[in-house]
Amino acid sequence: MTPDDKSTWTWAVLQHHDVWLKHGSAVTGALHYLPSSFDCPLRNIAEKLNSRYKAWEFLLYLYGLGPGLLYGVLPDLYYTNFCKLVYGIHLMNQHRITQDNMLEVHLALFSFAQEFEVIYCDRKPTRIHFVHPCLHSVVPLPQEVT
Repeated sequence: MTPDDKSTWTWAVLQHHDVWLKHGSAVTGALHYLPSSFDCPLRNIAEKLNSRYKAWEFLLYLYGLGPGLLYGVLPDLYYTNFCKLVYGIHLMNQHRITQDNMLEVHLALFSFAQEFEVIYCDRKPTRIHFVHPCLHSVVPLPQEVT
């Protein structure tokens, strides 16, 4: 099996040092737009992602700031897929969830998981490691609510 050519990874838009640093600055710049109920500011993800970036910071980045900060950065196909995940998780974290919401969650998360395999793996065996089991763990969430 030949190795995967990373130059074909069209989603890898934050890989250049200057782009990643600029994105990290945008993360810390968003601090002024967060509610004051957050105990401490979100740190620069470019500096702390691989060391001491806390779980709550990553969750806030991914599901709170991610859709705004990645808009226009990720190619549309990948951004739309990412937004399906965020939308589904947002609905799942509501205080109250209706039967209609659960159907929306199911459609969004199922679509996210299926599309992820197609757009990131492209049916290439060398990319199978991109599909971690936790990726598909979001699909049955609506049934767990019931």
